[in-house]
Amino acid sequence: MSATSESSSATATSPVSPLRALDTEVVIDGRFTIDRTPPVPPRGPRPATRDERLRRALVLGDFVAITLAAILQAVANGFSKQWPLLLLAVPLWLVVAGVRDLYRSGAWRWDHAGLEEFGSILAVTAQWGLISLVVGWASGMVSVVKVGPLAIGWIVTVAAVLLAHAFVRARARRQPWYWENAIVLGAPEQNDRVVRRLSRLRRLGVHVVACVEPAATENGDPVAASGRAVVRYPDRLPVPIVPDGPQLMALLRDLEVDRVVVAGPLQSERQRDLIIGLADHDVHIDLMPEWGELVSARLEVRQLAGVPLLSIPCGTLDPMSVRIKRAFDIVVSATALVLLSPVLVACAVAIKLDTPGPVFFRQRRVGKDDRRFEVLKFRSMYVDAEARKAEVAELNYHGGGTSFGMFKIRKDPRITRVGGFLRRTSLDELPQLVNVLRGEMSLVGPRPLIESEHAQISGRFRRRSAITPGVTGLWQVNGRSEVPFEEMISLDLLYAATWSLRRDLKLLARTASAVLRGDGAY
Repeated sequence: MSATSESSSATATSPVSPLRALDTEVVIDGRFTIDRTPPVPPRGPRPATRDERLRRALVLGDFVAITLAAILQAVANGFSKQWPLLLLAVPLWLVVAGVRDLYRSGAWRWDHAGLEEFGSILAVTAQWGLISLVVGWASGMVSVVKVGPLAIGWIVTVAAVLLAHAFVRARARRQPWYWENAIVLGAPEQNDRVVRRLSRLRRLGVHVVACVEPAATENGDPVAASGRAVVRYPDRLPVPIVPDGPQLMALLRDLEVDRVVVAGPLQSERQRDLIIGLADHDVHIDLMPEWGELVSARLEVRQLAGVPLLSIPCGTLDPMSVRIKRAFDIVVSATALVLLSPVLVACAVAIKLDTPGPVFFRQRRVGKDDRRFEVLKFRSMYVDAEARKAEVAELNYHGGGTSFGMFKIRKDPRITRVGGFLRRTSLDELPQLVNVLRGEMSLVGPRPLIESEHAQISGRFRRRSAITPGVTGLWQVNGRSEVPFEEMISLDLLYAATWSLRRDLKLLARTASAVLRGDGAY
């Protein structure tokens, strides 16, 4: 992508519109050039939306999964005499799933994954199983219910559908049609935040083609109020900025936009009219309030006399939940230390054979209520890494050298050969289970900060210290080392303000997925 202030001869004579579609570009007013080429090279005509393609793939995957589960039921669980009921059960599952909107919501939501669908799939399977039993009893095909085989069959069905959905989504993410063109509509700060996150979370399949900012006037022409031409992000192509103006609808049409992200409040009456107009077309609209990141985990959508109502339940800490969380930490960390002891020993031996120095790395961190403790990790760097920190300060991924933000370096020359493997697989974090057992850390919580990072926090962000720091958390599952310091602190504050046991379990499951993908691990 690029932005230019020179008019090209190909666009200067356009008599119809200030926007003109080229093969892979759109030139706006002869000054802005927007690359429409998605990150994955196209291999054919692009369908209107990815929703229908993904929906069909999910239905087909479920059909195969339910059929296999029915065959297993007939062969292994002794339901071979009820094969007519099993044949009826396959399409019946698809009908129940369709009635419960499993495919519609699973296709258009960009954040939908197997973990998000687990509850819905479990509910569909339970309802489908009860309906199948009633039909079998009414038709005389089922006279005696065997609880054991029936429960096994339901478990197998849920597992088969989850695996089918995971396979379909993993395959879809590698297809050109999965990518959606999106524009971000908002003030500069909100636009930057959305572009950063979408650029980092490429598995969402959202390609930001432009940002639209409030317009100002310069020499009679509309320009972005911030005066910027592009939004830049490390290791990503810059995203052009265009001013809000009458040509906005034409921009959406010529760029074949599939999704509009409204970041912050709507800036003009024209933008409100735009949202109303797009609501009836094949364009998804996502509203992201500027205060949303502080309450998003507790935000509930209700209706008040037919009008949407956003409710924020009280976030008071429940003492019983805190005790249950601590008991869960003790049981899981102790069990994990026992089961993973061979892995811990293997890592220790590999570190000792690779480079001279201690096996463990100890670092002073700030815990709950600002209490200091020593975090344990497997050593992944040479023993003189701290003394060489100033030499590599300019390589800091987040900028700021050693004085501001976090200190993270891609391909850090101070990392040992074994240490690089340990970091990519997150095995270097396993000794922190000892910190969890001691009560200094939790399995899930805010990132434990070093003292120089903690000194940079002030105001309401100090609330993050009210929660015990965790081995994993929102920071780890949303990009880890690639997340800027300010955004990481915001994520930690969000966790501290909205945590629950249910969310902890979900974050643990998401951590396993993030570790397998290796997102931001360096």
